[in-house]
Amino acid sequence: SPTQTWTWTVDLTPPDTEITAGPPPYINDLDATFDFECTDAHPPCTFDCSVTDSLSNLVFAGPCTTGQTWTMPSDDVYTMSVLATDSAAGLNASAGTCRK
Repeated sequence: SPTQTWTWTVDLTPPDTEITAGPPPYINDLDATFDFECTDAHPPCTFDCSVTDSLSNLVFAGPCTTGQTWTMPSDDVYTMSVLATDSAAGLNASAGTCRK
């Protein structure tokens, strides 16, 4: 019978996450939209985001996609963080963070 083969790739390099767009530092709107991407040798990446207020209270946490809009509950200073996971389950070592 013919020889059977199996090929796989070892990917030990975690993805790098970058926030590419977000709201300006001061806005008069409770909605904030962010764009982000990952740089990785083996895409695609999936993303997990969190948004916290000035007291580090969690406003949102969970899976997210670039171009996502979050509605803030009130006037405050917010920080958005995003982590990428690549197709080999490599987790970005440091979150992309944007504080507004």
